[in-house]
Formats: sequence, C-alpha cells, structure tokens
Amino acid sequence: MKATITFLAALWFVLAGFQTVRHSNFSGTWKLDLKKCKNLPPSFRSIEKYTFVVTQSDDSIVGVATMVGSGQEVTLPPMIYLLSGKEEYSEDTLRFVKRWSRSEWATTGTKLIIHKRSIQGQKGKEQTTTQTDVWELKDRSTLLMTLTQKFEKGDSTHSEQRVFRRVR
Repeated sequence: MKATITFLAALWFVLAGFQTVRHSNFSGTWKLDLKKCKNLPPSFRSIEKYTFVVTQSDDSIVGVATMVGSGQEVTLPPMIYLLSGKEEYSEDTLRFVKRWSRSEWATTGTKLIIHKRSIQGQKGKEQTTTQTDVWELKDRSTLLMTLTQKFEKGDSTHSEQRVFRRVR
C-alpha cells in the first residue's frame, strides 16, 4: 500500500512537470486604435485605417497588414513568424528589404517576442536595423504590440506602442 502511494505521488510529480504552457492565440482581424498608440512614426499621420489579420497555427503566425490613407489602400506582403525559435528569412524586392526574424514565447506563454533584423535600400545606401516586438493580449479584444527599433548607423533607437482592437 505504501509503495502504491509513493508510486502514485511520484507519477503525479512527473506528469505535473510535463504540463505544457498554454500560449496566447493572436488569431483574428485587428484594427489599430490610432488614438491609444504612443510614439508612432511620422508616416502614420496620413493613415486613416490600419488592419492586421493574424492567422496562428501550432508552428507559425502569419500577419498581413493593410493600410488606408491619402486615397490609397496598401496591403503589405505577409509576415511569417515561426514559433519553433528558428530564424525565418524574407525579401521584399519591391521595397528593397531583406528581413530575418526569430520568435520565442516568454516563459508564461502570454507574450510573444519577435527579434528582427533588416537591411533596407540598394547597394551602397543600405540601412541595417534590429527590432524587438513584444505581442501581448491585454484582454480578449485588445492586442498590445511594443516595438523597439535600433538603427546601426547613427546609434539611434525608436520605441512605440501599437494598440489593436479585435474586429472579429
């Protein structure tokens, strides 16, 4: 009897130790709340509407941003973030941008941290930046993205907060 209780207690501790952390699910259509955002770059002054559609699976997140402003609607190429911790490479030949990204979950699983490196421009006039994005669901209908970007030349840093509201 004592051996059975000891075995069951040991089994419970082993199984409890292997429980998986539940990760936030960012899937949905999100609308940028321009009034709640902080320190957006000047290019956002002409934006009337900004939506971000997120599709999340067990191994990746795909985000597609669409901006409306100045009589135009622009949809950016999809951003793919692997949730395995492996680095992902993408290239936007239209805007001369090469990007590398690597994603990781915070230990609690509630925050997604995305590390990015990009080279923008043509040969001889390239600008290299690194950026860290932190995604966090504040509640079921609010997504907070905190972005910190560092520029290799000029030794400057830009930080901003983007607040999104769930559309559906």
